[in-house]
Amino acid sequence: MNKLLSYRPPRIALALLAVSIMVWYFSPAETLIFMPYKLIAGICIIIGFAGLILAWLQFKKSKAAVSPTAKTSRIIMNGLYRYTRNPMYLGMFFILLGASFFMGTISSMSAPVVF
Repeated sequence: MNKLLSYRPPRIALALLAVSIMVWYFSPAETLIFMPYKLIAGICIIIGFAGLILAWLQFKKSKAAVSPTAKTSRIIMNGLYRYTRNPMYLGMFFILLGASFFMGTISSMSAPVVF
């Protein structure tokens, strides 16, 4: 098994989000982004969650394994997968991007870049 796949992307995204929130909460960094970017943050988070749910439902509908480490039984080529090969990763990226816009600090902007 690939060493990189042993670190599951949802866990990586959650860890990056947790670190961003802790740094934002405990550091005296000044907020650099204000309204209307908070609205953009909310839209990014909604798009991210919607992408995750739609991609997951597509996997369930096709009876394919959702886990990246599971044996590939079929390749999905419709729905969101018609436009991107990794809509779940893209959804996680949009959630991190939205959270970083919401926090509005330079340190929080590193999470989507690292992901």
